[in-house]
Amino acid sequence: MSHVKLYGFPISNYYNKVKYALLYKNIEFEEVRTDPKSKDPEWRRKSPMGKIPVLEWDGVFVFESNVILEFIEEKVPEPSLIGNSPEKRAELREWALFLDLYIDLSARPCYDMAFRGKEPVESIVEKGFLSASNAVEAMKLHFRFEPFLFGDKLSIVDLSAFAHLSLCRDTFIKLGKGDLFQGWAEMEAYLQMLESLPISKKVNSARKAVLRMQAMAEK
Repeated sequence: MSHVKLYGFPISNYYNKVKYALLYKNIEFEEVRTDPKSKDPEWRRKSPMGKIPVLEWDGVFVFESNVILEFIEEKVPEPSLIGNSPEKRAELREWALFLDLYIDLSARPCYDMAFRGKEPVESIVEKGFLSASNAVEAMKLHFRFEPFLFGDKLSIVDLSAFAHLSLCRDTFIKLGKGDLFQGWAEMEAYLQMLESLPISKKVNSARKAVLRMQAMAEK
């Protein structure tokens, strides 16, 4: 049996995206809580830029979440998260990356303002909200809800959606910019369906437990 470790912590959306894939494929793994700010040379040998997550598989270290997902897919092809044709794989990969680039990265400069007490900077919040809003308009033209975003099976796009969509939405609501998905009934139903899945509940439960512990420690 392979020896698999996932380095990071459960409030990271990219960590949770990889964790979801491991759980979906029934891969046994150990979670190793890791501070990405660590200057430990041993950690930087695992992750050159000190980013999480990092996957260790039988002594081989893989960094960058999308590369990790591809690595997992090659190690354990079924159940597939990337489709069964070059065309389908390209579609899923481009939209998974789209959500990383235009949803998460739009909101990321605002996370500390929304959830960690940092003073909001209106120009940064407005720029992030406009960028995310433009992405949402593109998503409305392309997402199919079948019932997953691009088919009847979970895919890497849904992993990115699980990791980013609700977090981005909550960020801008918290900062007073409004609901990115206001009036989009299909998205509302999709998110409810996605977050009701057993793996989603397990990942979210671990994330919320860590957030509660952090809140208690700050009191």
